[in-house]
Amino acid sequence: MNLLQYHLLIDMDTNIFNYFLQDMEDLELFDEFLEMKWLQHIPKHAERYVMRKIKKRFNPLIDLPEEEFQAKYHFTKDNMRRIIEMIRDDLEIDNYSETRSNQVPVELQIMAAIRYWSLSEHPEITALAHGVSKRILNKISRRVAIALASKASRYIRMPATLAEKELITSAFHELAQMPQVIGAVTHSSLRFQRNEAYETTHNNSDPSEGLIHIQIVSDTSFKIRDLDCKMIDSNYTNNTNEFFSQTRIKERFEQNEFRGRILLGDNRLMCTSCLFTPVEFPTVPEEQSFNRAHAITYAVATNCLSLWKRRFGVLGSEICSSYNTAKHLIIALALLHNMAIDWNDNSFEHMFNGYCNGDYSVSSSPLSITSSRSEDLQTRQEFIKNNF
Repeated sequence: MNLLQYHLLIDMDTNIFNYFLQDMEDLELFDEFLEMKWLQHIPKHAERYVMRKIKKRFNPLIDLPEEEFQAKYHFTKDNMRRIIEMIRDDLEIDNYSETRSNQVPVELQIMAAIRYWSLSEHPEITALAHGVSKRILNKISRRVAIALASKASRYIRMPATLAEKELITSAFHELAQMPQVIGAVTHSSLRFQRNEAYETTHNNSDPSEGLIHIQIVSDTSFKIRDLDCKMIDSNYTNNTNEFFSQTRIKERFEQNEFRGRILLGDNRLMCTSCLFTPVEFPTVPEEQSFNRAHAITYAVATNCLSLWKRRFGVLGSEICSSYNTAKHLIIALALLHNMAIDWNDNSFEHMFNGYCNGDYSVSSSPLSITSSRSEDLQTRQEFIKNNF
């Protein structure tokens, strides 16, 4: 083979290689053409699914700055990671198949549920931001609430040891010199309405709509120390006395678990030996002093409830869920509220400081329609005489 033949062979191989590259480019263009033609003939919901699969999923912990993250999720990023690690295993084990079918990572499920409960925006926007439908968001909310509620005993509890009891009573005493107080009781309600398009329950006796009465016992740090909730008649008027008489906290006081200590309540409740309410018609300076101290001390319950509702806006609206799911949600929100306080979460620091700086205004409550027993009133009178 002479030199001329060698160069001709090289040129031919180069041309063949160039033709191959051109064929590959044409093949890629043809594949893109086929994909676009296919997308034009499939339903729109399937097209959105395909495009969502191609697009990288949004991760708030990475894609949002800290300040914006706190405004939308009402937790710092570090504390959100702690919540995720706490219930990650429960969601992966119990709901692995369902999670896989929805293609929503566990981390995103937890963040989507907490952002939905905060109601910092319309639920449709929350669902869209996390790449799910409103129906899937409600399912996610239910499973995350159940997982969180299973951990409630760690963070929602009355003081057990003598040191814990003394610490709480001392903190109450520092507010207005009201001795022996270990908690303040207040009430709220949450309306629910089951929507079969969002949730399917297996209990046919579960009511489709109603009102849940909520009772919380708070301490001076605005933590929820005890929680009770029960479905009541939607057109109820004032049955807080009946509700309190059936709660576990009253039974614990009657069993002398908190010997020598009391709870505070407003005028919607009857005065009992373990729960003191304001004197309805104070006639002597001692009773007036007691009412002033009671108002300042009891305000922690009012402010705790207000702070809880502002952190989780869903507590002030009607939720689409079954009764059992609504109960799990209430417990989960109380748990998250207490964790935020224990962890010194500063996402709500501006609001929390507003309450700590002495905003103890208490709105007037309707008087109880049921008279207290004379022996209970006498117990309160002895308390006033000894301390005021």
